[in-house]
Amino acid sequence: PAFISFMTIMVSYQLVWSQNVKKNTIEIEHPYIIKPFSGAKAAAAYLIIRNHDDEEFNLLQVSTTIGSAMLHETTTTKEGIVKMEHLMKVDIPAGDELIMQPGGIHVMIMGISRPLIVGEKIPAKLKFSNGLEMDIEFTVQEHKKHSDLQTKSKHEH
Repeated sequence: PAFISFMTIMVSYQLVWSQNVKKNTIEIEHPYIIKPFSGAKAAAAYLIIRNHDDEEFNLLQVSTTIGSAMLHETTTTKEGIVKMEHLMKVDIPAGDELIMQPGGIHVMIMGISRPLIVGEKIPAKLKFSNGLEMDIEFTVQEHKKHSDLQTKSKHEH
């Protein structure tokens, strides 16, 4: 029984990490939301966007069913202050990829009015400058602690 439970967890984990959506020349890999802390009204979402085209395009908008989504980039000033800057668009160069990850470009979802459950699928729509729209699902994942994160950083919006 323990082995079967372990294998079920591992298969579920692999499915979460291997979700891919492809439409025309755009491929989306591993869309996920980090489960916010109890009582939080915002969460960060991440994904990888691959551009298999020979022309650059932009991600213009993300919309979700759980709150208002905006494109943000986390930056650190010379003084060590961490800031989130709102982006009107994000470039995906021809034949390249954009990797959204903690500490960089991400989707900030605000106005969340209910707890998110680990493993839950959150529908979303991506709109691109080439006219393409894609329906995806973000998977809610546990927050992972990273040893290289500075817990004493100041944070501003």
